Amino acid sequence: MKRPAFYLLFLVALFIFSYNLWFFLLREAKGATWHETLLRGGIVVDGSGRKAYPADVLIRGAKIAAVGGEIEPSPGTRVIDVRGAFILPGFIELRPGLLPSAAEQEKLVAAGVTNVIGGERGSTPWEIEKYLSWVSQEKLHLNYGTLLGLGALRGVIQKDPQQISPPALKTLQGLVQKGLAGGALGISLDFNSLPDAFWTWEEIEKVLENLAPSPILVLGLPEEVFFDENDCLQALQQVFQEARKASFQPYLRHFRLPKSVSPALAARIEEEFRLATAGGVEVKGDLNPFGFTGNPRYRLGRVAGRFDPQTLVFAEVPETYKELLGKSLAGVAQEQGLPVGDLANQLKGEHLLVELNEAGGERAFASLSFLCWQAFYAEQGPGNDSGVEPRPYLNLLQEDEGPLGSWPLEEKVRRLTFLPARFFGLEGRGLIAPGYFGDLLVVKSSGEGESVLEYVFVNGKPVLKNGCLTKIRPGIALRS
Repeated sequence: MKRPAFYLLFLVALFIFSYNLWFFLLREAKGATWHETLLRGGIVVDGSGRKAYPADVLIRGAKIAAVGGEIEPSPGTRVIDVRGAFILPGFIELRPGLLPSAAEQEKLVAAGVTNVIGGERGSTPWEIEKYLSWVSQEKLHLNYGTLLGLGALRGVIQKDPQQISPPALKTLQGLVQKGLAGGALGISLDFNSLPDAFWTWEEIEKVLENLAPSPILVLGLPEEVFFDENDCLQALQQVFQEARKASFQPYLRHFRLPKSVSPALAARIEEEFRLATAGGVEVKGDLNPFGFTGNPRYRLGRVAGRFDPQTLVFAEVPETYKELLGKSLAGVAQEQGLPVGDLANQLKGEHLLVELNEAGGERAFASLSFLCWQAFYAEQGPGNDSGVEPRPYLNLLQEDEGPLGSWPLEEKVRRLTFLPARFFGLEGRGLIAPGYFGDLLVVKSSGEGESVLEYVFVNGKPVLKNGCLTKIRPGIALRS
């Protein structure tokens, strides 16, 4: 009886050994599966605000399996030597548009972005359903969450110049519920359209009432709306007053103020934030990084007439227009004896980028705990009329970069990663810890005061490897 049992045990052991051997050999022969990756010897900035520390990071499948010193890899684990490099969580970005193209996704990844939340320019429940269906068939480079466009929903019914009828309100609320159930992370509305739009706070309140949990309402705050300081304060007071009714959670997108904002007004706005928090409103939002790393640039044709021409300075021009560099639009018009509008029309077809020198007052609120930062800033690219060129926000991580150079690196990273993930309820994102998704950046210093992005991992797979984009598309739809 002993001999058959011995043979059986031997055969089982042989099967287990041969199975693992052939699994390993076939996996290597077929190429990179990236099932298990060990980042060896990096400096981890985990996104929590904790001081950076040396550690290995082990990725297994889509998630982080371990973080610590001297992790021993299993057979077949891909080991990447990242000594001297920072390992950061991937940046989280809020952007316009429902779904970025494959080319746009690659640009975002190359800017250090692994998670994008978008859709405030008119997503509808049907578009969200179409998007989720598309994601199930065609993988994304990065992870993408949608916002339900409240403005677009307003247009799916017959507009009544007086008010929305009760049946229409019922229809709208049903569409909102359908959209949120379909995967939308929240609802968005361009705040600058409120005074002149059909929407009123009463209508918004009725559409969002009795929704549980209270949805996030992302309010776009374009900088041109708030050049009058008192308008900004009054708008915030109105937002918080409505939010106290518990129909929605406000999110202030791209909160910006004029550079010349008075210390007195900054103190009043900060106090308004604190009063809202004390009154039960969960205040949250993001600051645009232009005030920290430079002023925003726009194609002249897009901003002429929107901003004070004294604040628009020519910053990037072709060689034939080099005499315009450093001059304001108003100054050049005066030199040439032309109305500003006529000059802008003459130059409209040229690739001229102007810099908005009036923005940047948000620096006064950079330290507030309920405001995160945006992951990249965008410029209009040459010959690119529809898209933007994302620029990495990695240089902000340098110690000598701008007025925030004295801020701890760990806090800067937290503002770009864990804080926005928490604001939008993205579980398992924005932090380097076991059980969290493997959305990671490997960043080295170039030695010339700049940061070089060597690897970008999305859900544990390398979308950027040794500074070059791969063809791997591991992105998924995000749900709160």
